[in-house]
Amino acid sequence: MNPIDFWKLCDDLRICDAALLLMGCDPSDHNTTNNTVYDAPKGYDAVSHALVSNLESGKIEGKKIYIDNEGYSEDNLLDEMRSTVSVESLKLWMQSKGLTVHFFFFPDATPSAILDPDHPRYSPKLAAAIKAWEALDTDEDLNGKTPKQAAEIWLRKHAQEFGLSDEDGKLAESVITNLAKIVNWQTQGGAPKTPSNPKPTQVKKESKTKLSVMGPPTQGRGVIIDDDIPF
Repeated sequence: MNPIDFWKLCDDLRICDAALLLMGCDPSDHNTTNNTVYDAPKGYDAVSHALVSNLESGKIEGKKIYIDNEGYSEDNLLDEMRSTVSVESLKLWMQSKGLTVHFFFFPDATPSAILDPDHPRYSPKLAAAIKAWEALDTDEDLNGKTPKQAAEIWLRKHAQEFGLSDEDGKLAESVITNLAKIVNWQTQGGAPKTPSNPKPTQVKKESKTKLSVMGPPTQGRGVIIDDDIPF
């Protein structure tokens, strides 16, 4: 078991620790004192800002503790060294961002082989189909579209990432369409068929049978005389 895996035992994490783990770093390797992450990796500010803003807005649950500005500032700044986020809430937020191939979701810190670009059998088109399927997780993701339509939109947006466009940015539309068909889980589309009503057909057949049995009309007005009561 790698030392970083012990962080999975935590139900709550400090913002600074959660940000480092999101970036694949072990917080134990960084000095996080005086509201500062020394030798923070590139991109840390963006990740910590995302956590702070989403904790403030309530999209991520946790405990908010503000920095004591000693009256010198009216700004209420969250203390990243003391404020905490719920790991379960953090994972739900990550899923909404499509960040499911990650330390928090796998038994080890390595990505799934099928989505790992460094794997010798990595297939960009297969990875694109899987990522598109994962991205369409809720009705809001579909937004009134069929799964196939929503998948096509996602694949076009991420075409360059998975080699679905050429050097000039021209999309491989036929490939995108075929991948969207693979992603699509609503394969039985179209309007429902109108159920047939067997009663009129049955009456019609009985009527024909009655005519054939009665034979030609017995009076000259072209009317068949039938003394049987028709009910």
